[in-house]
Amino acid sequence: MFAKSILASAAVIAIGASGVMAKPVNFWPSAELARRTDSSSVVSVPSFNNYLGLSQMSNFDDFFGSSNFDSSLNVQTIIAQQEQVVCQTQEIEIVQQKLVILMEVMKRILLEQVCEVEVQTIVVQQTSSIISSFSNEISHLSSRSAGFDSNIAGLLGQIVNSDGSLSTSNLGFKGSEVGNNTVAVGGNNWDDSTSPDSVKKAQDLAKQAANSTESAASNSTSSS
Repeated sequence: MFAKSILASAAVIAIGASGVMAKPVNFWPSAELARRTDSSSVVSVPSFNNYLGLSQMSNFDDFFGSSNFDSSLNVQTIIAQQEQVVCQTQEIEIVQQKLVILMEVMKRILLEQVCEVEVQTIVVQQTSSIISSFSNEISHLSSRSAGFDSNIAGLLGQIVNSDGSLSTSNLGFKGSEVGNNTVAVGGNNWDDSTSPDSVKKAQDLAKQAANSTESAASNSTSSS
């Protein structure tokens, strides 16, 4: 959940001026449709409730729901807007700065508020899976629309207290609610005829860069 909201936070500023008006357009992911119509298609998803007997994990599965580890089975409801939110290109360094800040806050939350490395590992994998699903939405590899939940993204300011410490308050929502108020942002350059190929090339090059960087870091560690 946190990862999905932080990726969308930069766009939520536009909501105040957009005059968002709720008009539900419900969408069930194809995986959820299959689950509801064909019991033989159900894939067993491990439960993490009470994992290793840790009290912090007593209700882990309840946040997104049973067998919904990364929110992939959430219902997506696109809300109609009086004026559509449209992306506005900013300098890439500004975008990277915002996302790095949000990622460092995520690390801080995990390190300060989760003390077991096993739990930290599970949550990191959960977050990675959520981001991967969002990547599929951007690439049109998912039948879900690329968008963000305006209600959840709007809670960003409640993560850190006025004195700079991390909030310990329950923010009053479940991960299964993410997507109930989805804003679809217009203005991107997607073209059905050319974008699938260009996006695949961009993704492959980015993965190559990531793998090369990881390899260089590993070699540096080994030689030191």
